[in-house]
Amino acid sequence: MAPVVIDDRVVSTAESGVLHVRFGKQVRTLGNNEVMTFGRGPECDLRIAHDPEDPVVSRTAGRVEFAGGRWVLHNSSRFARIILQPRPGAPVPVEPGQAVGLPTRRVHVQVLGSENAVHEIVLDGRAVAGSGGGPSSPAPGLPTAGPPDLSAPEVRLLAALCERLLTLAGAESRLATRREMARRLGVTPERVERRLADLRDRLIRAGVPDLLHTEEFAEGPAARLAGWALRYGVVTRADVDALDAPESDQE
Repeated sequence: MAPVVIDDRVVSTAESGVLHVRFGKQVRTLGNNEVMTFGRGPECDLRIAHDPEDPVVSRTAGRVEFAGGRWVLHNSSRFARIILQPRPGAPVPVEPGQAVGLPTRRVHVQVLGSENAVHEIVLDGRAVAGSGGGPSSPAPGLPTAGPPDLSAPEVRLLAALCERLLTLAGAESRLATRREMARRLGVTPERVERRLADLRDRLIRAGVPDLLHTEEFAEGPAARLAGWALRYGVVTRADVDALDAPESDQE
């Protein structure tokens, strides 16, 4: 099996034990002990691009399974690239033979066909939040990864960091720069940097394991902060909208 790759440009991860799948009128639900293949061939669990037939799409284009505590998409094609389009988020190309963890709870899987055709499968784990198929529990002995209590300024800080990820798609969906955050929050870039560092240190002390993997800090600790915030719903579009209101509890 190809290694699971989490694209550093997309910082949230879908970890629900149940996944809803939709392609046109076909709708199905996957449990975490199931594997779903998709492609043009009749042997696939989910048939796409067969009526009318699109010969560019592989008979078995890929598969989706729950592995390593997350939902993973495998590109089973020999030549064709698959695009994961998070909603919201930047597109993630999945090359032939590659496996990629789903970056958000809602992802559109775009299988490219002939004459610029795009066959789109919707994968959605959001509808099961809070149910028995909700996010998997951490292994025994690991600290809880979920959100501790955050102050209003800390939520605003994370909302400013994740604003473009929560509101834009494609190449425009990215982490905010320190200068952009400073303008949004009405402070200096240096203060933004200091507040991000303080928040990260506090979360690590609170037992958030997602921030501990220092070998990946070449991408910047802010990416891990944003990934944790989006993964656990710490910040939402409503928090971004609230940035337009004055901050009543400035540090």
